[in-house]
Amino acid sequence: MREPGVEKKKISLRVYMAGRIVPALLLLLNYHLSLQWDHTTFNSILIWQYVLLVIMLSFMITLRIKRDVFDESAKAILRRADSVCFRLFVLYMGAVIINATLFINDMKLLGYLVTGGCSVIVITRSAIFWVLDSRGSNVNS
Repeated sequence: MREPGVEKKKISLRVYMAGRIVPALLLLLNYHLSLQWDHTTFNSILIWQYVLLVIMLSFMITLRIKRDVFDESAKAILRRADSVCFRLFVLYMGAVIINATLFINDMKLLGYLVTGGCSVIVITRSAIFWVLDSRGSNVNS
């Protein structure tokens, strides 16, 4: 039972967007650990992978539950950040695909480029959201 007068603490939208970076970086670390595992023996790397996945999922669930409600201006800013990041990601993945078909023969490098690109795009999305939110700019213009 909760004490009367004690309310659930909500996190701000900026903290929520910053918190989205952590699972992306943990995903990159998980990919790196999966490359280090030799798949012949059961070792501690496999245990660390599962620990990272549990931490990542619990962190995402906690952020989802404790986030503040998005207002209309925050939704518009987030849509604008998403559209910019989508365009950047399409350009980046197009460059990765062209390089993969022509030059890259190493699948490990290709995996790092894809997971690293996903992590960078999440960081870019958060940075764009912070900049637009701190400006308080009119997103309709």
